[in-house]
Amino acid sequence: HFYKRQCSSECHLTIMFVLFLLLLPALLYAEGAMEEIIAGPGDEILLTCPVNTEVCGAYHSLKWYHEDTRVYVFSPSAQFRNAEGALMNRCLDPSQQSLGPACVRGSLEVTDTSADLRISPVELRDEGEYRCEITYLDISNNCPVVHFTEVLTVAAPESVTITDHEDEDITGQVVGPYAAGAEVVFSCQAEGGKPAPAMTWMLGDEVLEGDISEEEDKETGSWNVRSELVLLLDREHTGADLTCIVEHEALDDTLDAHIQVDVNVPVSSVSLAEEVSGQEGIEMILSCTAVGGRPAPTLSWIMPDNVQFKQEDSSSLLDDETFESVSKFTFTPSHEENEKEVSCQAINDVMDEALEDKDVLFVEYAPQVNIQEGNETAAAGDELLIDCEINANPEEFSNIQWFHNENAVDITDDRFHWENTATPSLSINPVQPSDAGTYSCSAENSIGQTRSPLTYNLEVTAPVESVTIQDDLTGTADEEMAIFCISTGARPAAVLEWVMASTDDLSFEVEEETNLLEDNTYETTSKLILTPHKGLNGMEVSCQAANEVMEEVLEEKAELNILYPPSVTIEEVNITVSTGEELIIECDIDANPENLTLVQWYHNEDVLD
Repeated sequence: HFYKRQCSSECHLTIMFVLFLLLLPALLYAEGAMEEIIAGPGDEILLTCPVNTEVCGAYHSLKWYHEDTRVYVFSPSAQFRNAEGALMNRCLDPSQQSLGPACVRGSLEVTDTSADLRISPVELRDEGEYRCEITYLDISNNCPVVHFTEVLTVAAPESVTITDHEDEDITGQVVGPYAAGAEVVFSCQAEGGKPAPAMTWMLGDEVLEGDISEEEDKETGSWNVRSELVLLLDREHTGADLTCIVEHEALDDTLDAHIQVDVNVPVSSVSLAEEVSGQEGIEMILSCTAVGGRPAPTLSWIMPDNVQFKQEDSSSLLDDETFESVSKFTFTPSHEENEKEVSCQAINDVMDEALEDKDVLFVEYAPQVNIQEGNETAAAGDELLIDCEINANPEEFSNIQWFHNENAVDITDDRFHWENTATPSLSINPVQPSDAGTYSCSAENSIGQTRSPLTYNLEVTAPVESVTIQDDLTGTADEEMAIFCISTGARPAAVLEWVMASTDDLSFEVEEETNLLEDNTYETTSKLILTPHKGLNGMEVSCQAANEVMEEVLEEKAELNILYPPSVTIEEVNITVSTGEELIIECDIDANPENLTLVQWYHNEDVLD
């Protein structure tokens, strides 16, 4: 210390030479090789110092030094012994007052052959070179006066901890979650070891090296070692064990500290189950699986509008500490969902966009039959086409049938025709009045049979086909008679009208009756009731028939045959004749029928023969 404080650089060599000369006798009289002792904190060690009083005589004093500091002095002649320096440190520590006299860590065990220094308990700072110096009363015997002992103190690290970038102790914890691609810093601290321990990292099975820094605790003599590891996190680090391993010569086994790294990673894949087919009206389950995400992703479905569904999700942890998430989507499909796109999306906290898988639904369903709706009118003899469209899956039809007034249309009738396809329009050629009515269509596939909910209403029009007046129009004058006129083949029903040359002095009435025939046409019967007089005999009577589809009336004519008794007319005249002359008197007879059965003349009320 004097050298360090007072000596300038110019006197270095002089001082070193003087010291050499002073130490030379001691070096010349040092005994044997240096002894080495290895001890740990709390141990008890015995440093030997041989003395040879038999050969060398008595000694005046004996001093123990730790490096350059005296730690014990003993004088047998003065009967004085005392520990000094570091061996008295506990006695100066107020916290160690309870030790009393036992606070002294050094004691001297003296025999005729040795003066050994016992140190207990050993502290780490006790490491270093110890020497005992013996001062014999007689120095002429060339006896060894210095004995050296090297003490090495060794201590296992007291603890090992792992801290995060904020220097928080995270030992034994699951740390994170961190996002994949993030760079994180972990530190491992081993405290209290001497010498400084070796430190390595293990990430799973991979050995990693950190940046090592060491710092000695001047007060205790121990070393604090810190290893800082910078880790770029990736998917493979999810759930990995990160271990800091401390090795030290004082340890039988390594000292370890562990953390588990929780790394959030995006979903690696999302997939819909291959089975996306079902049948209308039967419950269907879709399955979507998202693999490789951490934390477990949220799964959502994008379906056609207005689909009622139930969703059940579950997640399981895989060996790589990521999650496999499964979503079950249960719904009852209708034909409207067929060929519609379904999408499953998966996203977790580290994803900006969802990962998606899509597919197209395949829903089998019975035919959906749509027929041309409306009220149509066709003329008899026309060609008519009634449209029908069938939406079905599958589109293979086992049967397509048209119905007329709830009765199956006879496909063997050449007037009717349709194809066994998705557009089985009904062709009717030619249209007949009997075709009037309602039409519907049904179709059948492997799933079921369906009939069109709507119907096609057809009205068929036809003109009057015939009008007939009864053959015999014979009546009796001044007696009521009836004349019948019948029209047939009309649709709608015909209107009948009677036309006569003269209706003067004639009273009549008409009664009319209409009947629907089997061929779906109308027969109209008109009954003309009249009381004819003989003046109507031979009068022409016309029956005219027409309906709304006719531009001209259909007509039949006939003459009345009115029977009446003979009426006799003699011209009133005064005739003078001579006897013997021939006289012709004319008599006019009007009668129907004209075949008279008797003509009788009278003279003054007497029958002429």
